[in-house]
Amino acid sequence: MLWEVEIVAKVLLPIIVTAILVGTAIADLDPDTCTFNGIYLCGNVQFVESFPDLTIEIVTAFPDLRAQLVDAFPDKCGEWKEVTSFPDFKIQIVDSFGDLRVEFVDAFPGVSGGDDDDDNPIWDDDDSTDSDDSDLEDDDSGAGDDPPEPEDDSDIETGCGC
Repeated sequence: MLWEVEIVAKVLLPIIVTAILVGTAIADLDPDTCTFNGIYLCGNVQFVESFPDLTIEIVTAFPDLRAQLVDAFPDKCGEWKEVTSFPDFKIQIVDSFGDLRVEFVDAFPGVSGGDDDDDNPIWDDDDSTDSDDSDLEDDDSGAGDDPPEPEDDSDIETGCGC
């Protein structure tokens, strides 16, 4: 009986640790602000062999980030300009267990799951209606509700913050 517990512990422990590490990496990626652990994922990047800010795995499918190397103005999410000095952040390429899985692309860089991927308008789900048909019942389905007024975004940072 004791040897069964030891075998289960030896088999399940690596699986649980791996799941926790992968879950932690994904949880630290914020697609709405295009940041990972507070680092904007755009700007001037330096590829290093040691002491990186981020480690990345280069993949061809299911990336956390689609990155595009550009020659100038890396100001959108996923746009990187390679530099040799004064980087915004440093990256080390690893074979496995990187902080992020990155696919290098020629167009449409960015993070999956952010606000840019949402093509549906946000509808106001309050029970008030502006119609004169008072005999119609509001079924709380959101159908027929007016969209919310646009917010004043003068103090919202645009782009990736680079």
